[in-house]
Amino acid sequence: MACWRPSTSASPFRRRTSSGCVKRRIGASCRAEAVAKVMMYEHAFPKAKEIFSAEEPKYLYHYTNANAFISICDKRQLWSGRPDQMNDFKEQLHAIEEISRLVSTAHRKAGNAGDAVLQNFCERVSQELDIERLRPKMPQFVISLSRDGDLLSQWRAYCPRSGGYSLAIPFDVLKGLADLQEFHLSRCLYDPDEVDEVLSEVLYSYYETYQDEYSKAANYDVAYVAVRDSMLDMFAFYSTFIKHEGFSEENEWRLALLKRADFDMDRMRVVGGEDGIRAFYTLDLDHDNFPSAVPRAFGFHAIIGPNVRPAAARYPAEVAFEKLVGEGNAAVFNTSTTYR
Repeated sequence: MACWRPSTSASPFRRRTSSGCVKRRIGASCRAEAVAKVMMYEHAFPKAKEIFSAEEPKYLYHYTNANAFISICDKRQLWSGRPDQMNDFKEQLHAIEEISRLVSTAHRKAGNAGDAVLQNFCERVSQELDIERLRPKMPQFVISLSRDGDLLSQWRAYCPRSGGYSLAIPFDVLKGLADLQEFHLSRCLYDPDEVDEVLSEVLYSYYETYQDEYSKAANYDVAYVAVRDSMLDMFAFYSTFIKHEGFSEENEWRLALLKRADFDMDRMRVVGGEDGIRAFYTLDLDHDNFPSAVPRAFGFHAIIGPNVRPAAARYPAEVAFEKLVGEGNAAVFNTSTTYR
């Protein structure tokens, strides 16, 4: 059965050219603080903002297994996981390698040009580019999504045979929920040129500040202290959204929790498994920004992955989905793909 588908200045660092829960309510002051923190990351670097803001989809899809799908609908929550307990840990290493490459290139060019200030800056930055130093600064919890809800590679990666589901949430609803709960929603970058532009902008912006501070104090240590913490925070943040171009088919987007401490323990979850205890942090769907009774026309839908009994799988999925969107509003469809 076919799946229903909804309508839908030069930097020295650049390598290339161009369930019946009561809704959570957040007070106005907390809401303003959360939104301000999100905007800080979005607007700090104009080129990065332009790149990350491109191509906002109508829906984002969350792939998951049967038990997790039931839990999402029943508890009305998405659970964000820790990158160091997921494959995302290796992806963070890839981002750090990209930053290291840019710094090495800039250091070599500075040496050729006899630019001692740039050389010193690059040497100091390169000493910081270690996963153990940057990990505490990285987002501690993330949720993986895709702009494509029916990808065979995603069914294979995230869902067991005869047990996979793809939950579609309208982008605008998800973005509003994210902003109010201190999550940052962004697409991932796969294109090497885009990665270069973002990381170069961050690096070069901090180098300009480093130059200014050095011109005032004539002291490399003083100049580096002025930029270090903020710069590493930004590298750690953007590392969460940089992936190898070989995985571009995923079309991944991510929700990343901005806070790194002082977690709300009421939103913390722990479960046991083959790898021991795993920690999660909730993104609540029972919230001011989530419609209490979601009409079918609003666009929420779910797709059932490759299944040995596709016709029989729809009714129980609709029953589970109604816990989230309301009775009679469960739009559930079967995948158009099959396992080979």
